[in-house]
Amino acid sequence: MTSGDADVALFVAPLPAPYLSQLLADGDATLLQLDHIVALSRRMPQSILVDVPSGAFALDPPLPARERQLLGLVARIVAQPELHPAIVDRLVEAAREVHEPGDVITPDG
Repeated sequence: MTSGDADVALFVAPLPAPYLSQLLADGDATLLQLDHIVALSRRMPQSILVDVPSGAFALDPPLPARERQLLGLVARIVAQPELHPAIVDRLVEAAREVHEPGDVITPDG
């Protein structure tokens, strides 16, 4: 799956994205554990610490093999000021519906 051309990749994606579990199953790819992750999260207000439990991506074999703490970025919705308020309301409603269910690392809501 990987060609070996990249040393590091950053993904902004939901946990169940199929390419993430495929990438981690590759064996040559691992989750990067950042140094000073707590300090980074406190300096970046748009970030949160995320505990990824062992087996979050797959259980047989467990991926990741051990619990990891990652830096997660908080998603934001941005719109042009001239966008009609009714459309903004619909977009927010749709985003809530799509993102309401939680996953292994994200609680419902």
